[in-house]
Amino acid sequence: MCYFDQTRWTCGFWRWGHFRQQCNKEYRMGETCGLKLVYETKDQPEVCKLCSDVEKKQRRYDKMYRDVQRWQREGNRNATIERTCGEMDEVLGQIYRMQQEHITRLQTLGQRVGCGFWVVQSETTDSPTGHILSYQTRAIYAVLLCSALPRMMAYASFGERTIEQRSTSTPTHVIL
Repeated sequence: MCYFDQTRWTCGFWRWGHFRQQCNKEYRMGETCGLKLVYETKDQPEVCKLCSDVEKKQRRYDKMYRDVQRWQREGNRNATIERTCGEMDEVLGQIYRMQQEHITRLQTLGQRVGCGFWVVQSETTDSPTGHILSYQTRAIYAVLLCSALPRMMAYASFGERTIEQRSTSTPTHVIL
């Protein structure tokens, strides 16, 4: 039940920060008991690195989509369109994997996944020559911002239960 700082981003992801206070269960200096509780939460105004990487990939995908649309109107660029559509599929797969990683990280941290969602739409377009192009898929990335951090609880020996809420800066002990 040692206390640590916490960093929380607007997308809901958070990580442990520096050690702040030692609990009574651990008597050795510099050692922790292994149970982590929040001492202070530092809110970051931006999204986490994973979300910003997804946004970069989404911008790249959108540019490729616009290029393919333009090339279809111009005509006579079938090889370029085919190559770009293959790259679009790869980028879309990378976006999907990164979103799944973010969801998995939120789930393993005990947060509700209902706070963020991703919607993927797909449509198939025929080329002027009659060949079906690869997927012209547009991924729509939307994140709802909410406070997804529940109360942190830890149980120690002798029936003591420690409760720490994310908004407090001093620990709260409740002895049962």
